Amino acid sequence: MDARANRFRILVAAIRWRAGISIATFLVAVASFASAAGSPLYLGSAEDSALRSVLSAASTPEKGLTLTSNLRVFGTEPSPPVQRVQDAASRLRTYGLARWFGSPITTTQISGSLPAAPDSYQVQLVSRDQACAHLAFSAGGCPSSRGEVALSDRTSIQLHVGLNGTIVFQLAGKPALTLTVAGIYVPGDSTAPYWWNVPFFNFAPSITTLTGETPFFLDALFVTPATTDALPASETAPTVTSEIPLLTRRVAQPDIPALSTALGDYNKAIGTQDNVVLSTGLTAILARVSGDDQLMVQIAAATGLQLSLLALLVLYGIVSRSSETREAEVALAKLHDSGFGACWQSVYSSRSP
Repeated sequence: MDARANRFRILVAAIRWRAGISIATFLVAVASFASAAGSPLYLGSAEDSALRSVLSAASTPEKGLTLTSNLRVFGTEPSPPVQRVQDAASRLRTYGLARWFGSPITTTQISGSLPAAPDSYQVQLVSRDQACAHLAFSAGGCPSSRGEVALSDRTSIQLHVGLNGTIVFQLAGKPALTLTVAGIYVPGDSTAPYWWNVPFFNFAPSITTLTGETPFFLDALFVTPATTDALPASETAPTVTSEIPLLTRRVAQPDIPALSTALGDYNKAIGTQDNVVLSTGLTAILARVSGDDQLMVQIAAATGLQLSLLALLVLYGIVSRSSETREAEVALAKLHDSGFGACWQSVYSSRSP
């Protein structure tokens, strides 16, 4: 029993003496493993962060989708342009794109003039989804029925037409349309996400140039879809767009290949089946992000390798140092096995606290 007790005491003492080296060895080994295992995690986090930064910096129109449909296509009689852009927008679900994009904003724009005014004015009749929720009215309110219109305050002053007054809109070569002023609004900011950078508020007086006098452009005249649908159409009007915003927070780095492929297939489909043109800067943005990702992979791999090699080098140094310190203990163990137990017991007693 005494021999076993002595051996146990020796083992405990040895562990206590080498506690510092053992802890250091364990910590360096953990650091080496963490540097190797943590590189992919760091890379994924960095890629997502870079993607978010790029998408956040891009404007709403640049990263969103704009579907455009004109009235006539090569002399044929296709379905109405509003119907075609709506059909094209509905195909987002077919190609798996609906989870990345929000609700479309459909707009009908018809360019014309105001022939009854004393000067030559160029204007656009505009019906746009939820426009009234983004307009501030200084008088009256949003048009609610066919034949009603909302003017900007500066257009109202320029035309000398107030609330409940009338204006005459003329589409080239077509009968004129009389509109009643239902509201007067304050021009908004076209750079706001809802307005999609479209110059609805483009009030620009005419100026004389070397080539003649430019037209006087007024702010958009907002009307209901019933008004634009009732207008006699020409070959160049109306232009119908459907603007579909990207839901930035739903796009992750692993989604880039699927999103890029789906956009390409979707573009071909709506061009062929609906005769609708897709405009977007998202494809270029995703390509740029993918290029940045490749560079980040190389940097992360090099950094992870360097950290792992450094940790292994430190671990090797600690293990080597630990081996040197154990040489004396091995020698003592041999002496103990040769029958010098009393000598070892004396050494142990002298080093014990």
